[in-house]
Amino acid sequence: MSFPENYFFIVSRSSDCVLQVKHALQESGATIVTAIKVPDDDWKHESQIWCSQEGFIVNKHSGMVLCVDEYTKFAYQRHTMDFADRWGFDAVDGFIYRLADDSAVLEIQDNGKVEGAHVILSHIKLGKEALNQKWFLQPSTSPIVPTKVELAGVHDIQTKEDNDGREASDTESEHLNYYALFEKRQMYNIPVQMSRHPRLNDHIYDLVAACKPNLDKGIVESISLAIMTQQHAVVERFVFQICVRDASVYSDSEMMKNVTNEDMANENVTEERENILTSSDIDHYFRAFLLKISVCDALLLPNPKDCTFALVVELNEGGEPTQVEPGLPWVPVKHSKPITRREGMNVIPIKSMDVEEMQFRLFVEETRKKTQSCDARE
Repeated sequence: MSFPENYFFIVSRSSDCVLQVKHALQESGATIVTAIKVPDDDWKHESQIWCSQEGFIVNKHSGMVLCVDEYTKFAYQRHTMDFADRWGFDAVDGFIYRLADDSAVLEIQDNGKVEGAHVILSHIKLGKEALNQKWFLQPSTSPIVPTKVELAGVHDIQTKEDNDGREASDTESEHLNYYALFEKRQMYNIPVQMSRHPRLNDHIYDLVAACKPNLDKGIVESISLAIMTQQHAVVERFVFQICVRDASVYSDSEMMKNVTNEDMANENVTEERENILTSSDIDHYFRAFLLKISVCDALLLPNPKDCTFALVVELNEGGEPTQVEPGLPWVPVKHSKPITRREGMNVIPIKSMDVEEMQFRLFVEETRKKTQSCDARE
């Protein structure tokens, strides 16, 4: 069953407490706790009210969404909801479950508290043990939910493993293994591994935001994911070469704005528009790229242990980067041992597309040192 269309309270069947953003915070770092329902004129009232928007559970007071952070107890500000959790509601059994894994449900941490208890993610239980996992949704008297809710960020639900009283430090987060950092999602109907680490997500977002004005100017030669040793020697690079010839390719409205209704009725226009790239075409190309990326590991040698990475933007000769924010200046990259033709490399083509509006190529470079290190380990 889906969530109600309007605002609602999330009420525990075990205690009649409701879910609330702790201290009614409107910023990242807020956790979700149980609380006694407050009157409508109380300042915490709106922090107890939620709505559902495209599967996200959105808090009315903050505009942030309910999300599970696998690493720390804290919520974090996020610029995009692409990686946030979507939820379903089973009105019969009372479970609020994660759509990515319907065996994972919200549960009140049983620590003797009625008010102020943390809410965690846990596997479905049976019998009396499941009482703290059961909820009902009580309609709110708040105004009707707008057609589109502006999602400002996320609030955090702890995982069960986080409730041993230990908070993960930045250093610990940086050393999480691959399976903790990523989870499987769907993009363009293809299973992909998406990052869940808040700092990594912010880093990726900042890079994309910083690249956009330079892509619009046509000065970006490539964007690379460089895998490096602890000595900052590059052993592998995923290189995305991009050439956007017409930024309006991203907008269907731009494609159509110069075509009048009379023109559309003309059969000749149909033939002329067959070569125009649409958003559906772009989705098809991106799907093909993701399919290739998902199997490219079979073509690559394993990397050395304890590698790190960097996201690198290479501009055309003479190109000056656009500063998006004063606090995020562009910094020239100086690798101690960059990949060069003299050093030698294996170049593995992955996928390419070349249409009138854009050219996009993906290939991987592997150094001979990586090959030699793999041979030595064998």
